[in-house]
Amino acid sequence: MNQANQVTIALQKGYEVPLAARDATIAHTTRLRAGKVTLESVPGALDERVRATRIDDTYSAIMVELVPDRFYYLHRVCETASAAKIAAALQIDTNPVTGQIEVREGEPRALAEATAAPEENAGQPLITASVAELTGQLGIDEPLARAAVTVRSLPELVSAAQGAPAWQLEALTTLAGGRSLAETIETYRIEPEGDEHLVRGMCSEKSASRYFLSNKNEELARAIDEGDFASWRIFLHPDQRKYVKQDTNGPYRLTGGAGTGKSIILVHRAVRLARVNPQARIVLTTFTRNLADSLTQQVRQLDPQVKIAERLGEAGIYVCGADQLANEALTGNEHAPRAVQEVLGRHVSALTRVGITKDSYAWPGAIKSSGYGLPENLASRFFFESEYSRVILPQNILQQREYLRARRIGRGTKLGRITRAAVWRVIETYRLAAANEETYSFSEVPFLAARALKIGAEQDAGRRQADHVLIDEAQDLQPGHWQMMRELVAPGPNDIFIAQDDHQRIYGERIVLKHYGIEVRGRSRRLTLNYRTTAENLEYAMRILDGGDYAAPLEDGEAGSEGAGAEAPAAGADGPGAAGEPGAGGSVGTGRPGEERYRSVRSGTAPFTFHSDSSQERISCAAKTIRGWVNDIKQSANGGLGRGNVGLENIGILAPNVRVRDRIASALSECGVAIQVVDRNPVRAGVPVVMSMHRSKGIEFSRVLLFEVGEISMPRGVDYDDEARREAELRERSLLYVAASRARDELAVIWGKKSKYL
Repeated sequence: MNQANQVTIALQKGYEVPLAARDATIAHTTRLRAGKVTLESVPGALDERVRATRIDDTYSAIMVELVPDRFYYLHRVCETASAAKIAAALQIDTNPVTGQIEVREGEPRALAEATAAPEENAGQPLITASVAELTGQLGIDEPLARAAVTVRSLPELVSAAQGAPAWQLEALTTLAGGRSLAETIETYRIEPEGDEHLVRGMCSEKSASRYFLSNKNEELARAIDEGDFASWRIFLHPDQRKYVKQDTNGPYRLTGGAGTGKSIILVHRAVRLARVNPQARIVLTTFTRNLADSLTQQVRQLDPQVKIAERLGEAGIYVCGADQLANEALTGNEHAPRAVQEVLGRHVSALTRVGITKDSYAWPGAIKSSGYGLPENLASRFFFESEYSRVILPQNILQQREYLRARRIGRGTKLGRITRAAVWRVIETYRLAAANEETYSFSEVPFLAARALKIGAEQDAGRRQADHVLIDEAQDLQPGHWQMMRELVAPGPNDIFIAQDDHQRIYGERIVLKHYGIEVRGRSRRLTLNYRTTAENLEYAMRILDGGDYAAPLEDGEAGSEGAGAEAPAAGADGPGAAGEPGAGGSVGTGRPGEERYRSVRSGTAPFTFHSDSSQERISCAAKTIRGWVNDIKQSANGGLGRGNVGLENIGILAPNVRVRDRIASALSECGVAIQVVDRNPVRAGVPVVMSMHRSKGIEFSRVLLFEVGEISMPRGVDYDDEARREAELRERSLLYVAASRARDELAVIWGKKSKYL
């Protein structure tokens, strides 16, 4: 083995090499790997292993030679004029208690302690551990430990931790989120061994979220090119690794707010399952095709060698949207004709393609021709779509007499026999029209797929189409999707893994999983630590949810700081409050006693807000904001040390609906601001993105501008009764929360008529 293959270079994730120094940095490391660079010590350096070496006429690289000729830590690339001072003050060592790597520029400074006495009734301290426990058992710097036991808010904690090693703030935030001291110690402790303890620490699995290790020049080049923002897309915190590695004895549900890493855990878990058994058939699915495309990119980024399956039932990771999955499970399935007969009562000889019913026309047409006798508020396609997907299809109702006695758990409107008969007339007309057109609705297809899969398993000794099913954005799935997920994989170890955040439910309604054969009681956990969004942006987004009831009663076996709530028990044949599942552990806006809000380990600037009654002033403000962000990014790319390596496509302008999206896109273009409108098309590099808030689901941006947030995005007719109105308002809150939480670094909000949820 030659020396070039033996040299490892470590780079701290989150650090950006100035793009102007990109080529020189890669050339320098190439020479270093080839043994053509002599690194000399820095006179007067606090750490004798520190080296500073010129890489071109302008820049120098500051490195730490941890193992001569074998292992180097690349700390910073900066202008040569400042390199000697930085290098002389640099120190790197392991924490004597936890073994965590600690990099400091200069002597450990005395961190500011909280000096003002807390006001009466100002709330309990965030952290209940003692100073002695924090320093002696967790290895926190004593000045920070003294400040940490007195602070009452996360911003105070973040401020107190400025200058301390990043892992110490993360550990304290973990404690503040409700984890015990013992659990936190277990999460962060690395056992150093031998003389190469620093190398062992950097290579440790518990340091994988902080350090990128490169053994090849092309790997380092990719890290520099993708930069800080891309690293967040597959960021996995040590506290999350247990959910990737653990084996479950049945369905498992992971809940958590935006930015807590649910999707990334699914990606890592899918890759882990594929590595353990390359022949395993792994389905990784989410609500939309756009989100599925994003998951595919993350899988490839995490492991370019892992097999991506091209179709359902094939070995490898099959990534797709839930509706696409249903279509594939049904189309061409030899059992599809029988499934159609049993679920819809119509006869077909084969099903080689699935034509989709246009519900926006089909339901109004059926209501117009057969809706006599209906109460006015129920003459809405939204009522019928919901009734059909939540009552008719799940109970496999084919006759009026079955509907007259059907249970309607969780439905807000109580229906008498006369009203039910009127409702059934409309449903019969709808089904007859669809049969004549040979089409199927989006809500019917997954039920048909589930039945076809079930028939196939019964006739083929229980054989299923998947060995593992992993579901992202599960809060938006419909009842039929859940029936299908259960039929895709046999009950057993590692069968179904679910990631959801009920606060981000912008399509679906609250579902009781056990009604669909998916029992997660005792196998459900909640994530509370946000690793993506700044504390300021997260707090702004969370306030949108305040006052919204996203929770349902907890059942035995599901509770606690790391536990998600169980499904709500049935409450009777009719009425609200029966079919709701809880929010993501109830930590935001649920009002459950003793449960904590989500917390972030990052700090930044407060969101910028602007209001004007003038449409032109709002557009001018939007254009000015986008231009400022573009200039900031370009300056960083030209050698600044801000948030470099963030492409212009990581600026997002989000509108409440397509109409407003097109309006602001046109206005920005007229102002000379280059933008790209994204709908079904993929995002292209180098241009700020304009899209609807719905389309932004699952996408992360560095900077986000929310435009015209006072606009109503929910269509008329969704509030056909009190329960539906409440659900619609929750979805409206959720949409704003989703949009605001897309911003990693900076958030701007512009409105004319302010939304009541802001």
